[in-house]
Amino acid sequence: MRETIRSITLYLAARLARVVRVMKKPAGVVVCCAPVPEANRGDQALLMGVVKTLREKGLTPIHLVETSLHPIESITPGSDLSIHREFAQVFNTRSCLPDQLAFLRFLRDKKNLILIGADVLDEGYAPDRSEGSLLAVHLARLAGVAARVVGFSINTVPTGNLLRRFARLKGKVPLCVRDEVSLKRLQDAGIENTRLVGDLALLMPPSPPEVLSTEVKEFFNKNPDKVVGINLTPVVMGKAESSAPILDRFAKACALLAGEHGYRFMLIPHDDQGGIEYLRDLHKRIQAQAPGIAMIADPMPSAPMLKRIAGSCVHVFTCRLHLGLATLGMARPVTGFPYQGKFEGQFAHFGLNGDSLMPTARLPDSPEALAMWMRNRTEKSPEIARVIESHLPGVLRQSLANFEDITP
Repeated sequence: MRETIRSITLYLAARLARVVRVMKKPAGVVVCCAPVPEANRGDQALLMGVVKTLREKGLTPIHLVETSLHPIESITPGSDLSIHREFAQVFNTRSCLPDQLAFLRFLRDKKNLILIGADVLDEGYAPDRSEGSLLAVHLARLAGVAARVVGFSINTVPTGNLLRRFARLKGKVPLCVRDEVSLKRLQDAGIENTRLVGDLALLMPPSPPEVLSTEVKEFFNKNPDKVVGINLTPVVMGKAESSAPILDRFAKACALLAGEHGYRFMLIPHDDQGGIEYLRDLHKRIQAQAPGIAMIADPMPSAPMLKRIAGSCVHVFTCRLHLGLATLGMARPVTGFPYQGKFEGQFAHFGLNGDSLMPTARLPDSPEALAMWMRNRTEKSPEIARVIESHLPGVLRQSLANFEDITP
């Protein structure tokens, strides 16, 4: 009974918002952010790419809505942009009626709503987050706001509940899916108004070279065309074996590559403290093998700075997809250690074949074999870069398709 009353109340409030809009001049874009743009550099890149593109298209004012308790710090409010912190609960649960009603009042004079879907729509991550986020989009649609979901993937076969949430949108909301596998999963289930797009993070510009630290710039300057980027995480590498053996293997492989071929190594953290500590451990092991051949980009760089660092490397080996996207966005070669199906769809956009992915289960099992594999991949960098460069303009157009048909 309580659920029925809540649903009726929300429906009536949404219809009232639609009526009130007739007496106003709706304007601006509400951007419902990915949850942790400061703790997660992938979320930060998505947000920065969206804000940059909306401004370039004249789609302002922009109203950024924080969708978690993590504040937005990488975007500065101004005359054309405001940040709203009071609606976070709307995106994390369906049981927050006062917040939902306040959100509907907020939407009365807004023209467009964009939800950055990222990974959080998957029920495998957080069912409440999925429910709250898609309910917010549904309420916006009922209120007459032109709503869409952009930049998201579906990493597993969608559950019945997730499909029900998408079906509730009745095909009235464009669903901009960032990889072919996710698109097929939704289309096979009969979900309407799905579109294949490129990742929003590709629209984020890199930091200018001069903002890099003196130490990082000197490392690249002393080793032109010889710096290999490495990003390893325990979440991915730990699935294959315990930390010490695999880090020792990489450390010894790096020492071999430095001694025989002159390569140097930039260890690039991404996202969480655990990942930073993992790379610090790797750095210590490399130093023990061959002092001075590696440095770690520490503390955690911003998403634009990570893109600049990745673009300065001759090749990047990464466990994190969004570091891979940063590298691809700079037209630089990349090899990914895949997990949860995250890499495959994005790499397909760039015409990269299976050699660009190395599942940890197939990782060479000796330092010598690992060094040979890394050398072979790195030596193919010019060829890989040409493939990426040929696809990049088209992929960027696909990324802009997230904003297709949005009017000021």
